[in-house]
Amino acid sequence: MYRPLSFALAVGKQWLGVAALVAGLLPAVAAAQTTTFTYTGQPQAYTVPAGITRIEVVAAGAAGGRVSTQQGRSLGARVQAVLAVVPGETLTVVVGQQGADGSGRTSYNGGGSGGWGAGGGGGATDLRRTSSSTGDYLATRNALLVAGGAGGTDWINSPTPQGGTGGAPYGGDGVGLSGNKPGQGATQRTVGGGGPPGVENMGGQGGFGGGGGGYYGGGAAAIMGNAGGGGGGSSWVATGALVAPATYSVDSTATDGQLRITALTAAAPLPVQLTSFTATAQIGAVALAWHTASEVNSDRFEVERSTDGTTFGKLTAVAAQGTTAASHAYAYLDTRLPAGATTLYYRLRQVDLDGTFSYSPVRSVRIAEVNISVGLSVFPNPTQGAATLTGAPAEVPVQVFDALGRAVFATTTAADGTARLDLPAGLPGGVYIVRAGSQATRLTVE
Repeated sequence: MYRPLSFALAVGKQWLGVAALVAGLLPAVAAAQTTTFTYTGQPQAYTVPAGITRIEVVAAGAAGGRVSTQQGRSLGARVQAVLAVVPGETLTVVVGQQGADGSGRTSYNGGGSGGWGAGGGGGATDLRRTSSSTGDYLATRNALLVAGGAGGTDWINSPTPQGGTGGAPYGGDGVGLSGNKPGQGATQRTVGGGGPPGVENMGGQGGFGGGGGGYYGGGAAAIMGNAGGGGGGSSWVATGALVAPATYSVDSTATDGQLRITALTAAAPLPVQLTSFTATAQIGAVALAWHTASEVNSDRFEVERSTDGTTFGKLTAVAAQGTTAASHAYAYLDTRLPAGATTLYYRLRQVDLDGTFSYSPVRSVRIAEVNISVGLSVFPNPTQGAATLTGAPAEVPVQVFDALGRAVFATTTAADGTARLDLPAGLPGGVYIVRAGSQATRLTVE
C-alpha cells in the first residue's frame, strides 16, 4: 500500500537538501483516513471529517504533452504540506489533465496548447476553499495549495524531455534544441517569458512549440523555425494554512495529476522523515546519499534508476533502521552505469515492515565524462587494505574516492605507471573509484 513519505527541502530554483520538519515542529500524528483524487475533468469535493483539524496533502501537477513516443515527457510538480482545516468544511479539489500529445487542445486546469502540433502543457492540480470565485487564481479563489503542470515538448524528436518541469516551486525552463528558443518557467506570482504569457492559472500557448504548464507558466517562442519546449507552471501553498514548511519537488509519474488527502489525528509519530536526498556524478559512477531525521517501522530503502525519468528499475535495497528517533545517513554508489546514457534519474522507494511504501522525489544527474579504462588494473581486487595500480601514465596524480565522492587516499604514479595504494586502516567495505589522470577504474574493499 502506498503512503506519503515525509520529505523536507528548502525551496528555490535549485535543490538544497536541508531539514525542515525538525523535532518538535509537529505534534505526533497518525493517518486516520486517506482519500485519493484523480483526473475527472471537473471539480471534486472533500469534506473534512469531524474532529480533524489537520490534513496532509500530496499533490502532483500533470505531465506535459509530446508529439511522439520517441520523445521524453516532462514531469509536473509534487507538493506536500500539512494544512490547518476546519472540521466539517468542504474543500474543492481540481486535478490537472496531462498535456495534449500534439492535438493543439488546452489541458484542464491551465495547461496551454502547443503550436504547430507540438505537445500541450499539463494542467495544475490544486486544493481550494471554494470553487465559485473568479478573478485572480489565488486571492479570490481561496487556493490552499497548487502543484504546477509541466510544459509541453516541441515537434523535434528527442528522448530528452523538452518541456519545463512543474514548479518546485518555480517552473522549470523549457529546452531549445538546435538553437531553438524555449519557454521560461514561471515564478510563484509571475508568468514565464519566451512566448505568449500565461494569464491567471493558464499556461501560455506555444506559437511554434510546446505550451506552458498551468498555474502560471511560459509558452514557447512563436517564431517560425525557432521553437522550443514550453516553460513549467509554478507551485504555491497558502502560508496562513501551513502547520509546517511545505516541500516542493518534481513528481515521478508522467500522467494526469493526482491529489491525496490524509486526515491526521494526534496519536502516533510521523513515518520516515527524509531530510535530504542527493545524486552526484563521480568518476565513472553516481554517488547517492540520503539522511533521515527519524524512522518508524522502516524496513528498507530500494534504490531505483531510470534513463528517461519515467520507467524505473530497482538497483539495490539498503536496510533501514526500523524505529529510531535519531538521525541516520545512508549512501550507495552506482558504478554500473548504462552505456550511452548522458542523464540518469534516481528515486528511493521506502518500504515499511508492513509492506506499505512511499517514493522520494526524483533526482537527475548528468553523467561525468570520464574514461573507465580497460588499460588500468588494480590488484589484488578485492583487497583488504592495500593494492597496486598498473597501466597508468607516468607521474600523474592518483586519487581513491568513496561512495560519497570523498577522496580517501592520494598519491602519484611512478615512471613506469604504477602506484602503491596503501589505503587507510578501517576503511569501510564497498566499491571505490581509483582515478589516475583522466582514467579511472573500480576497486572493491572487503
